[in-house]
Amino acid sequence: MRFLFDVVIWVFVPVILAVILYFARSSAKKSVNNKDSSSIKSGFWAGFVLFLIVLVYKVGMFLNNGFPHNEIYQGFDIWLAFGASSATIILFIARKKVVHSGTTGLVVMLISFLSLYALVDYLLIREFNEILLSLTLGITFGALVTFASTPSSIKEFFSIKKKITE
Repeated sequence: MRFLFDVVIWVFVPVILAVILYFARSSAKKSVNNKDSSSIKSGFWAGFVLFLIVLVYKVGMFLNNGFPHNEIYQGFDIWLAFGASSATIILFIARKKVVHSGTTGLVVMLISFLSLYALVDYLLIREFNEILLSLTLGITFGALVTFASTPSSIKEFFSIKKKITE
């Protein structure tokens, strides 16, 4: 059981954050519109530069005050995880009604900054690991539940079943 716990803490959560970062970067290739593609690329690099600004600020503070020496596991807030999964489900359901194509670059900037900062903070700085662990697992659970229960996947499931029976 301890091995499974260590795999989740040391491998699963950092991999989730790296995958989010990869999808934020590669979403420019999936864009149909050239303007959206350049907006997504610019948003990714703006998020990276924002991450560097915050990192330089944090390291400067740590050089003056000393680096924190916290353990990687600092606890888990089940209610924060369920709240994050609920918010993720609501955002995925309402995303087509809320997101305007002009905000795509800003959303990618926010996602790239947060995933980069969360990855470095989780593995190296370890200031907010209880919050990061709870949010990462909660958001991932909410996204997977949304993907598993979308009407298109249900339609595809039944169409495959019909093809098999015919």
